[in-house]
Amino acid sequence: MSYQISTFFSHCDKLELDWRNNVPSLKSDPFLSVSPILRSVSPNCPYFKVMPEPFLGDPDHCSIVMINLNPGYTIGDEIVLSSTYSSVVCYKGYSEYAKPFPHLDARPHHVAGAKWWNQRKAYLDNLVTLYNGPLTASDKDRKPFAIELCPWHSHNWGEAKVRITGSIYNYVEQWTLAPALYAINHSLVDFAVVIGAAAIPVLEKNGFQLMKSFGPSKDIKGKPYARLKDNKSFPNYPQTEKKRDNVVIGLSDAEVFYKYYKKGELKVLSIFKTGSNNTPGIEYAEKGIEGEILQYIKKH
Repeated sequence: MSYQISTFFSHCDKLELDWRNNVPSLKSDPFLSVSPILRSVSPNCPYFKVMPEPFLGDPDHCSIVMINLNPGYTIGDEIVLSSTYSSVVCYKGYSEYAKPFPHLDARPHHVAGAKWWNQRKAYLDNLVTLYNGPLTASDKDRKPFAIELCPWHSHNWGEAKVRITGSIYNYVEQWTLAPALYAINHSLVDFAVVIGAAAIPVLEKNGFQLMKSFGPSKDIKGKPYARLKDNKSFPNYPQTEKKRDNVVIGLSDAEVFYKYYKKGELKVLSIFKTGSNNTPGIEYAEKGIEGEILQYIKKH
């Protein structure tokens, strides 16, 4: 039986409406129930005052699927994405608001979110081009479909202090991975992208198998990356300065890693940088590294 994306939309609509009305059942939400930070409304952590964003983009017509840990937070989000704002823009339901990807509007309401997402879109569009070749005129208008493992905002994932439990894995399986697979089947490529290392345990616990690792051959101390299974390294890998007491003492391969996972039909390329949640620089495409990785995914 084919997946019914309408079920996902109904779930997201109810989540936003329940939050707006602060219904008691939210106490049993798998993330809010284990994280005091996420449900806090204190001045220092006003995350629960920010509209949950389980997804952005149209799963029926997208360029590529991106799986995120959770929406970020910038100062003032509790105002920009307040319940008052959501009551206006989500009057037809959260899904109708989110499908056009409002953060990528020409005149976005959420300026900080627009800046972040435009940078991500540029990177994702380049991956699609590397995978498929130049886009057609009609395909250039497609936007990504971004879906969150956790729909609640926080400044960073570590701060959320979410202890991954069975109920969360079940939630991810039903409300992240299933709709992600649906969206992949309606996107321009046959894989999803995950940015950030923290999502890897979630993928592995949900049965994803590591197919291939790509990255540096040695760590900053010059030792082989034993933790990378079946690692493919590149002789022209970008390098970073190696410092000691703020003095440059040499160069080492940049700690940017690509891991290709697969579970049934679902392909996922996990990309992460040590100590960062940013996308790799353009040099990884210019040196042909990302192109070679994507061709491997296409054949496997």
